[in-house]
Amino acid sequence: MLGRWNGLARREQKPEGPEPASQEGPCCGGRCAEGAAASDVLTQKTSLLRKVAETLPDVVFLYDLPEDGCVYVNRHVAAVLGFSPEEIEKMGTTLLQRLLSPEDLPLFATHMRKCVTMADGDVFETEYRFRHANGAWRWFHYRDTIFARDSAGMPQQVLCMARDITERKEQEQALRDQEVQAALKRMASLVAYEINNSLANLKNLLFLMKNALILDHPDAKYFQWTEEEIDRVAQTVRRIATFSHADS
Repeated sequence: MLGRWNGLARREQKPEGPEPASQEGPCCGGRCAEGAAASDVLTQKTSLLRKVAETLPDVVFLYDLPEDGCVYVNRHVAAVLGFSPEEIEKMGTTLLQRLLSPEDLPLFATHMRKCVTMADGDVFETEYRFRHANGAWRWFHYRDTIFARDSAGMPQQVLCMARDITERKEQEQALRDQEVQAALKRMASLVAYEINNSLANLKNLLFLMKNALILDHPDAKYFQWTEEEIDRVAQTVRRIATFSHADS
């Protein structure tokens, strides 16, 4: 499968042995010429696409709808996902089922079933995760379009391209993490400020109440406990304030 257009080769393969005798006698030039021309166009199209696919930096594969499997993938898949050509060959038509994330595989299968509604020239785009040989999941920007139809006009094969965008996704995630961290620090700073104000008011009120109370009053001990609790909360607030100013 790797680097070979198996699906097309299978369609173009002629049976071994002598050509069977025609049941209709000599054909009229019109139909024979049209058939030969169509065959030439398909061969040229296949040859051109194969050459292009093998030079692109993207992963290119051909998905056969009746077979429900991948019948061609270019050689770039081995370099991008870290598998050897032999390992890719071994996966055969189940390549995508083996490499797609279990979360993305149902989405891919659903899309392939809906391909019957795609018109020529329509392009479907999304993002999928593929498994690297080291076990990591890599993000790909995925596009596909109808490549071949049967004589009734029904889609038979889908040409798919996938570009590794893992680095971009990681940068986007890092940016989101930074934004969340910044938001948490702003919130922590605001909370620390408000609590500090409340603690200051409580301490002032406590000071006034202590001065109004006789020192040997039996309830004077509660003022000491209250001061200790206020100091404990103040320490927690100082830690929150320290977090809010970290790396700022």
